[in-house]
Amino acid sequence: MTLGEYIKKYINKEEKLPFETVVYKYKKNAKIFFPGQIEKNISFLISGIVEVGRIKDEKETIFDFKYPNRFLSAFSSYHNQEKSDIYMSCITDCVIEKIPLLEFEKALKTSLIVNQLARHMFLQAYLEVVKKERDSSTKTPRERYLELIENNPTIIQDIPDFKIAKYLGIHPTSLSLLKKTALLGVS
Repeated sequence: MTLGEYIKKYINKEEKLPFETVVYKYKKNAKIFFPGQIEKNISFLISGIVEVGRIKDEKETIFDFKYPNRFLSAFSSYHNQEKSDIYMSCITDCVIEKIPLLEFEKALKTSLIVNQLARHMFLQAYLEVVKKERDSSTKTPRERYLELIENNPTIIQDIPDFKIAKYLGIHPTSLSLLKKTALLGVS
């Protein structure tokens, strides 16, 4: 689904964006955003899977996997126009549609559809962060793993185990055991 199709389906059937977007194709393992960069785009994932994480004190944390029909951005960097500490990289080949920041900001002043899109996009990002924080503090790694594979059944084929383990905040050997018990239905 393209951004235009997404907007018609979820936001506003009548209007279209008052500017052009640019579609980029990335190969598996390509970096699409680096720590130290300032976000200059709002991106929409058309196809593929993107990993979002941070490396601090030589320790990598993966805090999200983005799937098609989701927005990608270092939102705090975008909003504050400050350097970000996150990275985004393609786990699979990806197609990403980008809205340049300057076009988006200019249109926010005059366009109903861009305002509706901005509200939708930022609310979606906020709700994802709140859910992740709540799940991290209330659910076990096993519960989070089961929810992850329930919501994304191909994750086991698409994402290497060591990345899933980092996302869950557990050691890869713990993930191996967790996967075995999950398959057996053991608590």
